Amino acid sequence: HKISDSLRGVVKRVNKEAATMTLPNPVEVPDPNIDDPVLPEPV
Repeated sequence: HKISDSLRGVVKRVNKEAATMTLPNPVEVPDPNIDDPVLPEPV
């Protein structure tokens, strides 16, 4: 039953990642500079 054990480990890891994804992430905050980008637009 090593396959089921490894599957359980994968599910645990995915659940942990999903739990961290639910936390507030600064990257997910809308960029206030989206309408006026700091980077120059490609010509």
